[in-house]
Amino acid sequence: MRLLEKYDKEFLLAIGILLVCLLLLAIVIIIAIIVNNRANSMSANYLNDINDNKTEYKVYVKVLNEYINLRNSTNTDGDPIGKVYKDDIYLVLEIEEVNRDRWYKVQDKNKEVGYLAYIDGKYLDAFFSKNSELSTFELYPKKPIVEEYTTTTTTTGTTGKTKKTKSTTFSKATETTITTTTNLTEN
Repeated sequence: MRLLEKYDKEFLLAIGILLVCLLLLAIVIIIAIIVNNRANSMSANYLNDINDNKTEYKVYVKVLNEYINLRNSTNTDGDPIGKVYKDDIYLVLEIEEVNRDRWYKVQDKNKEVGYLAYIDGKYLDAFFSKNSELSTFELYPKKPIVEEYTTTTTTTGTTGKTKKTKSTTFSKATETTITTTTNLTEN
């Protein structure tokens, strides 16, 4: 009987130690989840404190999708300016909330800036780090600025019967000037 009691005590002690270890593991997992959620739900003020060197940590995002469109504003209706790819890492400069979606203003290692969408908790994972190796955006070629303007000059002859109209159109995209002259004669 004493042999049975000895093993019962050792068994209960082992079960107790196992339960304490499981409890500690659960606490570590909960803390990791809270820290990760804090990085993904931080306010702009908190981010500003971090990026103003009030702490040695910075906020970064890691791309989780195969690729995400990089935009020049917080709007999915506009044309993308480039792409970022899975496992790329970028420095977070600002966070903006737009229609329940979060947009990260990010910077790459070449100091280029763009916006990435964190929609419904997808596509990106935010994290804190003292230093992370930044990736480079794949930027699309910039579209030329199209600027056209037309000037019209009208002159009337000395008799008042001849009208001469001159129109000049300049296109900055093609750097060409088109001039047309129209003569109108009144009878």
